Amino acid sequence: MTTHDLGVPQTSVPQPVASSSAGTHRGIARPTIATRLTIATRPTRRVNGYSAFLTWAPLIGDAICLLIATFAVQFVRFGSDGGGKVDIGIDIVDYRVFSLIVVACWLSAIVLVGSGRVSTSPVGGDLRTVLVATEITFLGTAVAALVLQSEFSRVFVLVAFPLGAALLLIERLVWSAWLRRRRAQGAFPVRILAVGSTATASELAGEWGRTPHVGAQVVGSCDSPTSVAAVAEQARALDVSLVVITTESRADPRYIEDLAWSLKGSGAHLAISTNVGVISSSRMEVVSLGSHPFVALAYPQLSLSKRLAKRCFDVLCSALGLLVLSPVLLALAFAIRLDSPGAALYAQTRTGRDGEPFRMLKFRSMVTGADAMVTDLAHLDEGSGPMFKIPEDPRITRIGRLLRRWSIDELPQLVNVLRGDMSLVGPRPALPTEVDAYTDRDRRRLNVRPGLTGLWQVSGRADLPWEEGVGLDLSYVENWSLTGDLVVLLRTVGAVVSHRGAY
Repeated sequence: MTTHDLGVPQTSVPQPVASSSAGTHRGIARPTIATRLTIATRPTRRVNGYSAFLTWAPLIGDAICLLIATFAVQFVRFGSDGGGKVDIGIDIVDYRVFSLIVVACWLSAIVLVGSGRVSTSPVGGDLRTVLVATEITFLGTAVAALVLQSEFSRVFVLVAFPLGAALLLIERLVWSAWLRRRRAQGAFPVRILAVGSTATASELAGEWGRTPHVGAQVVGSCDSPTSVAAVAEQARALDVSLVVITTESRADPRYIEDLAWSLKGSGAHLAISTNVGVISSSRMEVVSLGSHPFVALAYPQLSLSKRLAKRCFDVLCSALGLLVLSPVLLALAFAIRLDSPGAALYAQTRTGRDGEPFRMLKFRSMVTGADAMVTDLAHLDEGSGPMFKIPEDPRITRIGRLLRRWSIDELPQLVNVLRGDMSLVGPRPALPTEVDAYTDRDRRRLNVRPGLTGLWQVSGRADLPWEEGVGLDLSYVENWSLTGDLVVLLRTVGAVVSHRGAY
C-alpha cells in the first residue's frame, strides 16, 4: 500500500480513498489523494465470503431460535409424544411435523421480506424484516387454518409466535452488537466508492472514521462528472458494496439511471446521499410528483400507538425491576446511611417532558449540602455547554464513588419511570438551570420523557462534549422506535461494565 500525506490528521481507523477523474487511460484516472488516506488495493475473495457469512449465519441463528420456540411450547403443552395429530388439509400430521412446517414458512417469510433490499447491516439492521415476517407467518397460519378448517391448539400458536419473535429479536440484537464490535476492529467493512468531489469523499471518510463500528470505508472516489463506464469499472476493480453519489455532484437523472444499470451484476448498489443529518430512514418516504421523485419526511412525533407501546414497556419493566431488585436497593440504602450522615435517597428537581418539573430520585452519592458547594467549585468545572461536570468531584462520598462507577445511584429512578415522570430510555433529565441556558435546538430534548438511560449515555456519557451529546439525544427524539429502545438498553449493560465516561 502507498500512503499520501496531505496534512489532514489520520483517523483512528484508516479510511482508504483512491480518487480518479475523467479523461485518462481507458476512462480511469491515475489516483490522486485529497487527504492523508491509504489507497486501497483490490480486496481478496474474503470480502465476498464475509458477505455470504453475514447473510447465512443469522438465518441459521433464526432457524435455531424458531425450533427452540416451537418445540419448547410443544413439549410443555403436549409432552414428548408430539401432542396427537393435526389436520393441515393435505395430510394428518403430529405437532412435531407441524412445528417444522411453521418454522420453514417463518424462515421463508424472513428471506422473502428481506430480498431485494439494500442493507449495509444484514445482521442487525433488518429487525423490522423479522417483525414483518412474523406477522405474515402468523396471519398466514390463521388464514390457512380457516380455509382448510384445521383445528390445532390455539395455545400452541398464541405462545409459540410471541416466544419465537422475542427470541429472534434477541438473537438479531446479539448479532448486531457482535457485528458492531467486529467492524470497530476493522472486519466486515462496507466498501464505498464516492462519486463527487474528492473533498466530500474525504469528509465522509473522516466522519465514518470517527464511528468505526459502522464499518463504512471510502475506498475510492470519482470526480464528477466521470463517465458511467469509468465509475462502473472502478466499482468492480475495488469490489465495493456501495457507489454513493454525493449531494454536490449534481448528477443528471440520465447519468444516475445509466449508472444503476451499469452496476448490475457487480455486487454493488447505487445510493444517493440525501444530506438530511440525523433523520432516520424510517421517517423518509420516496414520493413522486409527476416524473420527479422526492424524499418526504414524516413529522418527528410519536403516534398514539407508539406512545402506548412505550408506556406499557416502561411500566412492565420498571415494576419487574423494582420487584427483583428490592433486596439490593434496601441493602444499598443501609450502606449509604452507614457511610456518611444524611438520607439514603436524594430527591432533586429536574425538568421533564414539555418542561414540566418533577422530583427525580437517586441514591445519595455526595455529602449532605453538596448543591450549596457548586459556586465554590465552579473553577473545577470541565463541562461544555450548560452542564456542570467535575471528573474528581470532592463532594462524592466513598460509597458514592462506587455507586457512580457502576451507575447504581440511578436505580431509584425506576420509581420515576413507574410514576410516569420518566421513561426507561430517553434524554437524561436536565436541571432547571441547564434548561434556562438551552437554545431552541436544545429544547427539542424536552419533547419526550427523560430517560433512565439514553443514546448519549451508551455512547460515552460524561466523556462526550455537550454538542455531540445533544446531537445524539435529538437523533433519539426524532427517530424513536421500540427496537431502538431495546438496543440502547442492551448497550447500557456494556457501558456500565466498561465504566466509560462514568464519574
